[in-house]
Amino acid sequence: MLSDQQREQVQRYLRLSAKLNEMWAESLSTEKDFSDPAYFNLLTGLWSAQEGVSKTEAFRLMRQPKSPHTSGKYLQRALDEGLIDERPSSADRRTKIIALSQSARRQLDDFYEVVHSELVRFAKGMR
Repeated sequence: MLSDQQREQVQRYLRLSAKLNEMWAESLSTEKDFSDPAYFNLLTGLWSAQEGVSKTEAFRLMRQPKSPHTSGKYLQRALDEGLIDERPSSADRRTKIIALSQSARRQLDDFYEVVHSELVRFAKGMR
C-alpha cells in the first residue's frame, strides 16, 4: 500500500502527465486534432531521428494503426497539414524518407523545451 508521501508523488505525476498531454495537443498549430497516440509516436519518433526515416519505419513508429492502409492515411494527413515532408531516398529511389517539416520541428523543439523544464521542476519536488 502506498504511503501518503508516495500517493502525493503519484498524484503529482498524474497532474504533470495531464498537463503535458494538453500541451502536446496545443503545441501543433494546425486546425486538425493530432492528439491520437499514433501521431504522438510518429512525430516524437521523427523528432528523435533528426534526419528522417524510411516510410516503412514511419509506419512502425506509429505502433497504433493496425494496417498499412490506415498507417498511410495517418501519414497523408500529417503531410497534408505540413507536419511532415516526404522525399525520395538518395540511396534507393524506391524508398521514401519521412521527416518532420521545419515548422513542426520548431514546434516540437519548443514543446520539448517546456517538457524538460517541467520534468526538472517535477524531479526537484520529488526529493
